[in-house]
Parts: sequence; structure tokens; C-alpha cells
Amino acid sequence: MSALGKFVGSQTVRELLQKGIINKEGVRLLDCSFVPGVKPDWKKFRLEQYGKFDKLAQAKTRGREMYLAGHIPEAVHADLDLAMYPGQYERFSQYPPEVFEQYIELLGVNRGEHLILYGRGAYHGMMWPARFAWLFKSYGHQEVSLLDGGLEDWANRGFEITQEVPKLPKGNWKAGDHFKETLITFEELESVNGNYEPKPVPDIEPTDPEAEQKEKEAKWSKEMEDWEKRNRGHMLIDQTSSINFLDSRPRAQFEGLQESGLNQMYCDAAHIPGFLNLPVGEMFTDEGTIKDPAMIKAWLEENGFSAGKPTVTQCMTGMQASLLAYGIEYALPDHRPRLHSGSLKEMEVRDPRKVSGGHRHIPLSANAKL
Repeated sequence: MSALGKFVGSQTVRELLQKGIINKEGVRLLDCSFVPGVKPDWKKFRLEQYGKFDKLAQAKTRGREMYLAGHIPEAVHADLDLAMYPGQYERFSQYPPEVFEQYIELLGVNRGEHLILYGRGAYHGMMWPARFAWLFKSYGHQEVSLLDGGLEDWANRGFEITQEVPKLPKGNWKAGDHFKETLITFEELESVNGNYEPKPVPDIEPTDPEAEQKEKEAKWSKEMEDWEKRNRGHMLIDQTSSINFLDSRPRAQFEGLQESGLNQMYCDAAHIPGFLNLPVGEMFTDEGTIKDPAMIKAWLEENGFSAGKPTVTQCMTGMQASLLAYGIEYALPDHRPRLHSGSLKEMEVRDPRKVSGGHRHIPLSANAKL
């Protein structure tokens, strides 16, 4: 199925179904419907649910309910809340390959199969599938396509919607480790010449005598001052002239004109200075399908992107940034973006001072996106 591109149309998928190819001749169809919820307690999840996919699959989720209410024939449901887990700093953390592959095998996926991913909702049903696409890429599986226009396009064409859930045997899919080529961590972003130095942590206990607390606080303040001198302005994330650092959120969120989900108790601004704003929604036509590669390439260049530089994509929790990275590879097949999976929600906890660009008094809104 190498003829299938990074985006496939509804008519193509329908023909694959009519020919009996999906689930029988090396092509799988995954419904990636998803509705994010509040981040679970990461410590409790680690102890009780981490990697326990049989148990996790029993939970009722909005995405699963959407799938059961109606989906494309032969599609199985792939849930981001099973494929990823809540980490200490990240809303969506990636399992080690040997754990992630257990979940994908439960979906009936086999080695070498081509995966067609679709969804509904955000960005014409392509944001959640794009996160899955980048997940698969980070585990070494490149044979992936997104359904252009998502389930909405399929339904608008009058194609069949079913509630029948296919019963598939366990697959034999295996995951590799391609994290370094596809992802970038907070530690790497804040490294200086490849070396990451954690911030000093104050060693102050509430039970310490007042004089001792003051002494420890003064010591910590001096350590922080020295750390700032060694690191600020020298980190990889500060090298904005030599790296495409891309923020994929809508322009109003990037500028702080619309609330985006950043906690103003930690971050009193809207973006990281030096990042370019390339809103992922601008990659799509008014009809809700992906623009052609030449148009996306021109749009990238118009917004300051340079194909000769390395690229890092970011948003709030890695969702929009995955779709932008996927779109960049669609327009520039030889370019290799890397995703900061934790994105700004990780930054707000671990280094909120970096988020210092844009307006500082953000109007409240219920329209924030991931």
C-alpha cells in the first residue's frame, strides 16, 4: 500500500472497503475519536493503571462513546488515553516501546501494515489522528495516512456509517525507539552545549528555625543567580536564529488576546520569545481539507520558516504541534521536524519564566485548544 500518501480522500477509503482490503490485505483503519479530560493524578495512575490496557479499556470515555455511536465500517477505536499516560510534567507522556506495542497489538495491528487514521472534531477531524501518526512515527512505523477531512467529510458524502465493532485477533506489531529523531525533550531544549543542568532546589523545611530558613533561602538565591548566568541565553531553546521554533496555536492565543489554558499563576504571558507562530489551522482549505504541498510550503516561508534549519514544533500539550509537524513533512518530505510533546504545559511548570512573550493580561475564554 505504498501508493497511499500522507493524506487520503474519503473516496479512496471507500474503494478500499468495497474491495475488501481493509483488515484483510495489509491495511487497517483506526478511529481516533477523543475528548480530553482533566489530567489524572500521575502518581496514582503510575501505581494502579500504567500499561494495564485491559483494565484501561474497560473505562467509558467520550471518544469511545462517539466511536460506538457511529464510525466507518471496519474501523477499530484507538484511544489516546490508552496509547499515552499522564506523566509528572506532561499531560500526555509516551510509553516505552515494549509497553506501547502491547496496546497496538490489542487493536489487531500487524507488522508492516498501512494505517489509515481518522477522527472528528478539532481541525476537521485531523488533530487527534495526527497525534497518533506522530506516535507511530516515533516508534518507527512510517506507513500511515490521515483521512483528509475526517469523519465529517466521509459523512457529508453520504458514505456508510455503522455501529458494528469488528472483532480482530491480536496483532503482532512491534515498536522501535525513534524518539531522538522525532521528539525533543525539555532537558534537551534547556541544555547548554548538550549538557542539561537542573535548577537548584531550595532545601527549606517548614520546621526549620526562622534564622536557618533565611540562611537557606539566601544560599538558594545565590545558587539560582549563578545558574541563570550560566544558562540563560545559552540554552538550545535560545538559539532562535538557527532553529525553526514553531508555535502552532491560533494567532490570538499566541499573542495573548485569547486565553489558551496557560495557568496565569505561573505564566503571566502567552508565548516563548523567538518562536514563530504558524497556526496549524491555516494549512486547511475553507472546505476542511489539506492544502496542496506547494501552498503549505509557501505559507511556511511567508511566516519565516527556513527549510535549511532544524525544526521544533510546540503548542500546549503536543496535539496541534503534531499536526503541524505532519503537515511540514507532507509539504517538505525531506524535512524532519521534532515535536516537543510536553509543550507549553510542561514549560509552565518547569520553567515558566521562558513564557514571557505576548500580552500579560489575557481575557478569559472557554475556547482554548490543546
